[in-house]
Amino acid sequence: SGSLALELWMVPADKWFVYPPGELGRVVVIPPSRINPPRGQDHPITVETISESPRVYHLHNFLTIEETDSLIAHALADKDAVTGLQRSTTGAEHQVSFNKVRTSDNAFDSVSPAARATKRRAVDVLGMGPYDEQITDGLQVLRYNESKAYIAHLDYLDDNNSGH
Repeated sequence: SGSLALELWMVPADKWFVYPPGELGRVVVIPPSRINPPRGQDHPITVETISESPRVYHLHNFLTIEETDSLIAHALADKDAVTGLQRSTTGAEHQVSFNKVRTSDNAFDSVSPAARATKRRAVDVLGMGPYDEQITDGLQVLRYNESKAYIAHLDYLDDNNSGH
């Protein structure tokens, strides 16, 4: 039979916990007793390491089909000039421009029940509770039409001491 491995991570009280990447393919199960999985107790949320540098994880069982459908419906119905679905841009607030590399449309959802539930769940998975709406961002919803495609590109922020 297999052996049970116990892992213990110590985090200073004034720091946020960051999942260590471990080896590629490593899967950590979030106990359903800690976070109520959206698909039920038989489908716990799991965190899979898919890249060590940069750290990238795949969260299994994090969203339901119904939640994703709701997020898409909200994005399509939102006609707000800031949060509604519109062509993706590059740049910051005061220097926004269109770029041929960005072929998607995007929207931001902070207010729908599905967005709020997803943000609360993310805070729980990260261990950043209690939930505080002031420290969360909206969920970005991307759409690529059949005539469009994702073109690989680099996103970055200049460290210009602006606080962003």
